Amino acid sequence: MRLNALIFVNFDIFVVKLIYLNYYSYIDRLDLSIDALIDFSPYALNQVTTALNKNNPKDKTAILTGLTDPVSRSYHITIEQNPWLKALLLKDLETLKRSKIELNLEHVNYVYGFQRFLEVYLRPILPEIINHFIKDNALKLLFHVLSQADIFSKACQNDIKGLLKDKISYATNYLGEPVINDPDANITYIKSHYFYQTLNLYKPHFDADVLKLYDTMMDLESQYDPNSDDPVLRFVLQAQVAFKKKQVDDVATKLLIDDNAENAKDHAFKPSSTVVEETRQPVSLTPYIITVIITVFVLGAIVFGVSISANTDGSHKESQTSDNRKKKKKKTYDNRIQFYYSLKLITKKKAIIKDLSSAETEIIPFSNPYPKTFNPITKDTVVSQSINVLVTNNTDSDLIVFKMIKGKDESLYIPKNREIYIALYPTDSLLFLSGKRFVESKFSHFREDIAISDIYKVTEIDETIPSKITIQANDLSKNPKGNIISKKAIEVTEDIGLYGMSIDNLYRNYYYKRAN
Repeated sequence: MRLNALIFVNFDIFVVKLIYLNYYSYIDRLDLSIDALIDFSPYALNQVTTALNKNNPKDKTAILTGLTDPVSRSYHITIEQNPWLKALLLKDLETLKRSKIELNLEHVNYVYGFQRFLEVYLRPILPEIINHFIKDNALKLLFHVLSQADIFSKACQNDIKGLLKDKISYATNYLGEPVINDPDANITYIKSHYFYQTLNLYKPHFDADVLKLYDTMMDLESQYDPNSDDPVLRFVLQAQVAFKKKQVDDVATKLLIDDNAENAKDHAFKPSSTVVEETRQPVSLTPYIITVIITVFVLGAIVFGVSISANTDGSHKESQTSDNRKKKKKKTYDNRIQFYYSLKLITKKKAIIKDLSSAETEIIPFSNPYPKTFNPITKDTVVSQSINVLVTNNTDSDLIVFKMIKGKDESLYIPKNREIYIALYPTDSLLFLSGKRFVESKFSHFREDIAISDIYKVTEIDETIPSKITIQANDLSKNPKGNIISKKAIEVTEDIGLYGMSIDNLYRNYYYKRAN
């Protein structure tokens, strides 16, 4: 193999470096042992010189310089003492897969110099190796290799970041396509938790890109019926479960990601009805086996009949206990702060979701848009004894009003330029969500021009006269946050007092209370 010698000065240390098209192993090429490299004697030098004069005279000077320089030789010794690293440099991926990834730097005194020494071998092969591991779904191996930060120079680290960023962007764009075919064959890596652990190694470099990928997953999930067996939905749910390993600084966002992962588990990994049907095999029983089964069944029924009356109370209690345990394990949104925070995350998306008119839902005016989650708000077209606040929607969009009562929340849909009387009392709380093109999903929401308010607690209200709350239009283009219905846009009569509470702060408080 042709060698090219390069001499450069590294600060105050003079180091002779050899640049090869591929890594050149002194042990493999010159028939030397590690011990011979460690204690490189004049006799060994004479042996190598004689062999080079005979077999490789053109590269003799470069090789001998690398052998006689103690720093360069220590780097070669380190590579030979780390078989996985040697396999990496030689692109011997089969050996690498069988190796234990642990780095021994016993003979390295200057890690930065070692990184620069390796850089000329690693940079040309990193794209091929990383792409191979990802394509081969060897994400665990990729994680363990990239975890060895001491072998990667800054230039190598930048190359790795660029390669991983490309993978995130590709997956995001792929899931955003109008038609998605076989994601398992193209972006299966986003279903591996080792992929997100690998990204954690370079935190916070990928944070914005990864959350954009997560938003795309949630968008795609919202386009399917929750009970669908569609393989794309199952793929996205499995990716959400894996995403739980991604480190996220914002505790509220992290808790939402974790809750979504827990909720997705059952459906993500349960066998689809199609698979179950295909795996069922016809059973052929001989008359003898049938007779045995009937006999066992009859005897079991007799025993069961004798004991059933005696155990009815105990079984009933045990059943109740079992049911209660199941209910405790099931994730719910009894604390609506989780639900409201999820809506706020949805409103933060800048891009308009692709048109899927078949998934849109026409809401009946003044109905409850979340019948599975909330109760309807008590309402009337005219003021009455129990209806004392007129809510007017002047947002140029549709409006959903959420009313929070202790232990029971309510919701109401008001079309644009319409109004309705609702019941409202001190200590109730209100939240407003506006937008266009409502869709039903796990977190049903608007597709376009989405804006959300803070939560407002009613501190006072005069129940003797009709009061008014008017939600005015938001100029989303001028609002730097874009997705917020500001307090200025919520006009109230003087007899109503509202105290604003941040959804983010409430959710953080909820998180800490739950975690502790």
